[in-house]
Amino acid sequence: MGKKRSKKGPSEDDWEGSIASDNTAASLMGDMKEVDDGAMDEFAEALDWTYESRGSTREKGWERLAALIRNSVREECFQNAATVTGRCQQALRKGSAAEATFAATALALHVLTLGDADESLFQSLQPDLLRAAQHGKGAAARTAAADALAVCCFVLSDDERSTRGAMDDLRSIWARRDAAAAAPRAAALRGWTFLFTSLNALPDAGAVEALLPALAALLHEGDVEVRAAAGEAIAVVYHTCGLDELESILEGEGDEEEEDGEEGEDGGGEGSSSGGGGVSGLSEVVGRMRDLATNRGDRQRRSKRDRASLRGAFRDITRVIEDGAVRETKIKLRHGDTLHINTLNGNVSMGYLRRFLAGGFQAHLQCNPLLHAVFGYEPLAERPGRLTALEKRAFRSPSSASSKSRTQARKGQRAHKGFELEH
Repeated sequence: MGKKRSKKGPSEDDWEGSIASDNTAASLMGDMKEVDDGAMDEFAEALDWTYESRGSTREKGWERLAALIRNSVREECFQNAATVTGRCQQALRKGSAAEATFAATALALHVLTLGDADESLFQSLQPDLLRAAQHGKGAAARTAAADALAVCCFVLSDDERSTRGAMDDLRSIWARRDAAAAAPRAAALRGWTFLFTSLNALPDAGAVEALLPALAALLHEGDVEVRAAAGEAIAVVYHTCGLDELESILEGEGDEEEEDGEEGEDGGGEGSSSGGGGVSGLSEVVGRMRDLATNRGDRQRRSKRDRASLRGAFRDITRVIEDGAVRETKIKLRHGDTLHINTLNGNVSMGYLRRFLAGGFQAHLQCNPLLHAVFGYEPLAERPGRLTALEKRAFRSPSSASSKSRTQARKGQRAHKGFELEH
């Protein structure tokens, strides 16, 4: 017979273990709450660091603040809108090179998150951003300020004259010949093109034709980024302002003036040469871009990576200029839906914002209402449910009803084409 087990209550060790497990659970819950509170106070802590007297602490605060705003659309930006803007301006005026760089980036991200037009705010920010872009401490600070000037103008300005004024400011930066300032010049040129895509009233043909020589000269620059930005700007101007039509008009005027020159004794030759000069200027620009698309005519030694970057950038550009064909861009969003962009201006704007937002591009595409309005889309709020194995067999397999009807229709089309060829 088996021994009877004695019925005893829980021992002291059991009570101690139970108390210990309860304490452990309570401590874990407390740690989780602390983590949540820490995540909520992260923005406030980074903002507090920008008030510190030590420069390195302020730099870390600005770097952390820029990363937070970049990686998500923060509600704290709306709650502390004036404070963040004021601290950014203070850093641009009196901060170190690193502090000014991070502050300019944080300011642009902050304005992009707010998303509302505010002409008075832009007028107050423009002098500080322009001063930092032209005379900032270091190339990185000037580059960040040029990007911030373009983004702030795009978001805040609702006056066409202010936008053109900001474009003139950016042009004063990229038109300056300075080999040591290649990065700020490229950033200013990309920002100028970005703002050009937002104009409602386009410049007249005379202003555009006067602009082309300045852009064409940049195609011979040594820096790859400046060349690529110049090619993109020329493609946007060429495509948007209809310079292909302008070129045909100028060719027609040149032919008529040549005929007049043959009939008349004086004056005709001068008119003919002026018309030919205009056409040759446009033709030279297009020819140079064709050479860059194949790396021809480049005497400078470049790395394999730089040559591939130039070819890739200018192939699409020359396709736009020669054929008017714009490559469609498809961007897959977080929940499986796709954003389609099939205009040149849309591609340029999207490329600029993708470059600027970097790792936070998908977060802002999903949650930033400004980008929804600019590109005209509404993302899915959640990922749709996946099909089961049975549903996949019913709708997607070769033996499904839809696949069979599609196959039958194709057979009928082939039979019809074969009959037409025979008769």
